[in-house]
Amino acid sequence: MSARDTSAPRNCAFARANCPAGAEGGVAGQFYADLYLGLYNEAKGDVALAREYVRAAAASPYGESRDYMHALAVVHKAQRGW
Repeated sequence: MSARDTSAPRNCAFARANCPAGAEGGVAGQFYADLYLGLYNEAKGDVALAREYVRAAAASPYGESRDYMHALAVVHKAQRGW
């Protein structure tokens, strides 16, 4: 995604909202969508939206996978006080 492609995050948000957990990508896909949309929106300066996505990533059942990226989401949320 280039810096000028503003449709990509909007499309990702749509996919996140309309992707059932059993669909392709499933829980892992939803976790990564939440995490990266949170980081993207934080970098953009939209703290409220970033908080929503990072909280969702940190609370994801994907944490059961013990993937270190889930730990990253949990630590990021804690460091921001979200």
